[in-house]
Amino acid sequence: CIESSTKVKGALCESSKRTKFTDPSESEMISGPFKYESSMWEERNLKGKSTLNLDVFDQTLKSMSEDLCDMGFTATVFDENATQVYQNTVGSIYTPLDETGYYIPDGYSPETEGWTGDTTMTVLSNSKVAVAISFLASVVQADLGSLDEPVYLTFPEFLTEASLAGRITPRMILSHSSGSAEYNRNAPTTDPYYVCKYSDKTRAECLSTYVLNDSTMYAEPGSTHYYNNEGFDVLAELIVRKTGLDNYGEIF
Repeated sequence: CIESSTKVKGALCESSKRTKFTDPSESEMISGPFKYESSMWEERNLKGKSTLNLDVFDQTLKSMSEDLCDMGFTATVFDENATQVYQNTVGSIYTPLDETGYYIPDGYSPETEGWTGDTTMTVLSNSKVAVAISFLASVVQADLGSLDEPVYLTFPEFLTEASLAGRITPRMILSHSSGSAEYNRNAPTTDPYYVCKYSDKTRAECLSTYVLNDSTMYAEPGSTHYYNNEGFDVLAELIVRKTGLDNYGEIF
């Protein structure tokens, strides 16, 4: 919602919460709430109009593989029209999935040879890209929420405006500056959060006990950068609640 009376470019006013998605046929490709998340939109958009030298990119990919002892990489590049303009696979070494298909006891399985562009692997933090895109598309772009909306508004059953964890925003989670606790995903049978996560308890129950809890916060929200995995579970729950769909898988 743009408050034109302020005469300030990119100014925001409070808009009412919507209960359903905006029909794409009735809106711009880039919605007002998304476009005006920052008054620096035009500057960011201009800087984003960069070009990629594919020859240099290809050489860089090969050099990365060589520097990492023949580590396997596959890269695909699309242009602004979603047309594939580049794809190449280099290297051979990778760490395969173990027999469980997810849990890797010490973080990684033993290295092996044979990487191809079709090799099955653990996606690990590539999943963060999927969550980020899903949140922007299904919540921000649909005008169901904001990057700067504190999470206590969505979790009123265990967070308040006065709570430290309640002041966390999606932008902080995406920039790894939420201040929420970090847990060990490589110890799912002993780490308290992951034991809870893989039990019969709901995601909200686990988040309220271990992640969105003032007693487990390690820093003031937005005050420091620290790589964090568990915050993306918060985003997944936010997406489900904001959209009203049954689960994150349905949204993605």
